[in-house]
Parts: sequence; structure tokens; C-alpha cells
Amino acid sequence: MFIYVKNSSNSKKKKKAGWKQSEESHKKWLLSHGVNPDAPKKRKEFVAYTPPSQPYRRETPKIESLNSNNFAPCTKKDSQRYTGTLIKGIATMHKSNAIPIISDEHAIEVAKMRRG
Repeated sequence: MFIYVKNSSNSKKKKKAGWKQSEESHKKWLLSHGVNPDAPKKRKEFVAYTPPSQPYRRETPKIESLNSNNFAPCTKKDSQRYTGTLIKGIATMHKSNAIPIISDEHAIEVAKMRRG
């Protein structure tokens, strides 16, 4: 079953009384402002693009940096390594949390927490 609905936007609306007078007054108003409503609309003329002869560059003076004459080479930072004896090992607690073990007592406490 098909239902056809007429599209109201395509149909012309009925003009009310006095529409000619209002249209004439509007044309007079347009003419008083320098617009001719009966003139054909102007098309924009095609203008071909011409690239500039030289690329645009900002004209800024070259400003020397503060220490431009003092050259100091950058060196690579030494990698950090643990060299002390404070940490004895690493324990795994709940859900793979790694914690450092500092003493034997601490290791026993962690083991008791894990196993009850």
C-alpha cells in the first residue's frame, strides 16, 4: 500500500489582497537606494590566478643569541645503576604489583600477606 503526500513546499502560495501595491512600494524603495530590481543579475568575471613573482618573506633583522660565540658541546648522561645494598630483592603482591624487599623481615611480612 502506497500513500502519496503532496509536497507543500513545491506548490505556490496564494497571494493576499494588496500584494501589487506592496511590491511596487518595495521596488520604489530599492530604486531610492540605488538598486534596480529589473536589471539582470551580474555574473562574476573569471580572473585567472597569477602566482607572485617572489615568495613572501618577512623582513626581520638577524638577532644574535646571547652566547653565540661560546660553544659548549653536549654530552650523553651516564645511565643510572643501583650500586647499594639496601634492596635485597623484588616481591610480587596482589595483581602483579612489584614491591622492593629491604630486609628479611619485610620479605616474611609480604609472604604472610600473600598466603594468609
